[in-house]
Amino acid sequence: MKRFAIAIRPCMRRSFGWLLLLVVTVTAGLLIGNTAALGGQLKVTPYIGVKSQYDSNITYRSNNEIDDYILVINPGVGLAYDSGITKLEFNANMDLLRYLNENQLDDEHYRFNLSLQHLVTERFSFSVAGSYVADTTLDSELENTGYITGRSNREQYGGN
Repeated sequence: MKRFAIAIRPCMRRSFGWLLLLVVTVTAGLLIGNTAALGGQLKVTPYIGVKSQYDSNITYRSNNEIDDYILVINPGVGLAYDSGITKLEFNANMDLLRYLNENQLDDEHYRFNLSLQHLVTERFSFSVAGSYVADTTLDSELENTGYITGRSNREQYGGN
């Protein structure tokens, strides 16, 4: 019987995701002790999810279908700060996908979201938001467009 391996493949983009997740978690931990000095309420929410699934066609092909069991581990951290005037929310999470037989398809997906709202006066405020996603197009391309052109790494940046 094969076992799932949780080893992370060395890749600069993937290493950046792990590093950013670690920095956010450590920074949030340091800020918890200084909540009174910040003049607001800070809430840090770490979480982890684990699921397993069976897929009868992991490559989404009509011919030469390949089935496999997939283990998905989803660690993350949420950070929310509210002073009444300023609201800051940050969320960082990742999906570790591990295939039982098709190890070459093992992957990591990263998602980071940041939003900031600030009340300048009673009637004037501004807000900014940004996001970063690093994933593989096979699953997310099918979800978004309904078409599949092939598996490739993708990075998405968003903001408003």
